[in-house]
Amino acid sequence: MSENAIDALHSPTRMEHDSLGDLAVPAKALWGAQTQRAVENYPISGLHAHPALIRATMLVKKAAALTNRDTGRLDKRLADAIVAAADEVLVSATMINHTHRRAELSIRGTEMFCF
Repeated sequence: MSENAIDALHSPTRMEHDSLGDLAVPAKALWGAQTQRAVENYPISGLHAHPALIRATMLVKKAAALTNRDTGRLDKRLADAIVAAADEVLVSATMINHTHRRAELSIRGTEMFCF
């Protein structure tokens, strides 16, 4: 686990909500309820996906958002937000180190989009 992620886990919390209900998430964490549930429920090896895999996933998300925006399948505001978030991860090693994508779950595809 990266130093940033460890610091986030020891900070005060904020409440996040997903389809399973409310969940306390570290206030400094750059993730929401679903990723927090994965962090709590799948502490299998502590290994995380390689940064190159995270970068590749961000490139796919960005390309999908742009394509779906350009074909009218995705609202421009939402597409632009996805592109901005992907760009932020792509240019920042700190952002990549802040992810909680478990390597063993990435292999199975279970946690493909939990960052």
